[in-house]
Amino acid sequence: MNNRLFRIRYNISVINRIKPSFIRLDVTDKCNLSCWGCYRSERKKNDLSMDKIFQIIDKIKKFGVDTIIFGGGEPFFRNDLKEIIFYAEKKNINCYIVSNGTLIKKSDLGFLKKYSPNLSISLDGYNEKTNGKSRTPFSFEGVIKNLYLLKNKNIKFNLVTTLSKMNIQYLEKIISFGKKLGVKEHHFVRFIPIGRGSVYRNWYLSDNEWYKVIERLKRDKKLLFDEKCLTGDCGAGKEFLYILVNRDITICTRKSEKEMILGNIFSDSIEEIWRHSILLKKIKSLKKVDCLNCNLIKNQ
Repeated sequence: MNNRLFRIRYNISVINRIKPSFIRLDVTDKCNLSCWGCYRSERKKNDLSMDKIFQIIDKIKKFGVDTIIFGGGEPFFRNDLKEIIFYAEKKNINCYIVSNGTLIKKSDLGFLKKYSPNLSISLDGYNEKTNGKSRTPFSFEGVIKNLYLLKNKNIKFNLVTTLSKMNIQYLEKIISFGKKLGVKEHHFVRFIPIGRGSVYRNWYLSDNEWYKVIERLKRDKKLLFDEKCLTGDCGAGKEFLYILVNRDITICTRKSEKEMILGNIFSDSIEEIWRHSILLKKIKSLKKVDCLNCNLIKNQ
């Protein structure tokens, strides 16, 4: 299966999209790391029960969306992640797991091999020094140990690297390191200073700097990137929806202000929200979104 999550190209047709291409579902707020550039300003230690997650998966499937990104927090914080993926797979859901990679255990390898969910691991450097500039210091060794566990078991995985002024000078070495690990695909995103990372606005890459990055990445089909940071054609509320641990449905995977909340997955119809939400209609009418100074809320 093609990695649809990372190959999405946004265009004006999303305004009339019948349903989202994917829905992200956070299964826990808990995380063992405290990355400096995290888009979350705080972590509330909440979980969704497995039964509630199964109900949400049923609702998403009934709506007609066949791709779910399981995130958090850190999904591998949950001891029942295997059961969650198994349930979704039985429903013919394309499963993605977004992880920091540190909590993957040898006992997880069997289900990762059997069910083959699309596994994406965050890594912002090629050694402890470069990775620790934006992520939790001293987490690199644990991530790499687990990546080699995956590689030795022939379990495919992707890398996700957030680029900023803290690591842009190491781009070529990060690319080479990903190839050494044998990644399926290596996805690069531009750092947005929000949440805990809001105090690091000086890390933000200019449009010109990001354009140069894209020109480099275009030379290799395994290197993927977000063009929307240049075009301003944001997919929030157009291409995807986001379900938080508190059951709220929102529009953006990076921001969850109350002004962006569309409803609740257990008290509101996700289909009605997608088709008739006044907020979504306003967002879909925006021709350009500024991620650095997000104007989604300003245009409410």
